[in-house]
Amino acid sequence: MRSSVSSRDTVGRLQPEATSRKSGRRLTHTFARRATTHVCAPADLVWSKPQALDFEAAAGFLAVYLTAYHGLLQNVVIRPGMRVLVHSAGGEVGSALVQLCKLHNLHVIGVVGRNHKVEYVRQLGADDVIDKSTQSLWDEAKRLCPDGYDLVFDANGPETLAQSYAHLKPTGKLLVYGFHTLLPKQGGRINYLKAALGMLRMPRFNPLSMTSENKGVVAFNLSFLFARTDLLHAAVNDLTTWLEAGILQAPKVRSFALADVAQAHRALESGESTGKVVLRTAPPFFSAAAYEATAQQASAPDR
Repeated sequence: MRSSVSSRDTVGRLQPEATSRKSGRRLTHTFARRATTHVCAPADLVWSKPQALDFEAAAGFLAVYLTAYHGLLQNVVIRPGMRVLVHSAGGEVGSALVQLCKLHNLHVIGVVGRNHKVEYVRQLGADDVIDKSTQSLWDEAKRLCPDGYDLVFDANGPETLAQSYAHLKPTGKLLVYGFHTLLPKQGGRINYLKAALGMLRMPRFNPLSMTSENKGVVAFNLSFLFARTDLLHAAVNDLTTWLEAGILQAPKVRSFALADVAQAHRALESGESTGKVVLRTAPPFFSAAAYEATAQQASAPDR
């Protein structure tokens, strides 16, 4: 679950060689170590906090939207009208994917595992929602798109990967960015036997078969993309522009104090949460006076 909880970010101290235009501003970053109060980050992985968001919303925004943007807009070529299936559409990255798909005129079908998430995903713009707690996932997926999907976004792992691939149309792409079903649903400890069995069930995609079927599999993990700052900066520029224009919604945020990190993980493991879970490293209300004092201290020269 380490990639599911973001730190709340505040203004920090920039080294002299860092870009001066960031000094004294409210900043946000991504790829931080989780559950920490301080982090050292390269200046080119630090951005000004969007004015439309408070600190907690800003901490969750890039964490989810960068993954969605990279998967949809930097890994495949999209065309209006393409049909997209998004697993975990009420979750962190899934809710961002639904919005980005609709922004680019794609037909998106979201999959959720709890009834209370159906309306939330519809409000994000999904054309259809499959509630797998009450509906047969793959029967409904077939009914809604009998010719197959152009794109399927799947972070579940062995539970759904094989069928996700099977429901692609020719030229379709399966995009893999996680393996949630290998992780514990409660208690926070990995069940290594369950994980090993899950690995044995992991589908093996044969290049010969993929070639004859005209289907593909794309896998990615932004945690290992530090060096591609060109991609990251292009994504951040677009995302913040769309956010400030009111085109995108920031993800729902449920925040916990850093001391309550165990409670935060239990909320994630419950499967009941929507949007992003964020840890606060400061009181929930960060006053303007306190901010100014922090900003002045951060921008003061080292003695």
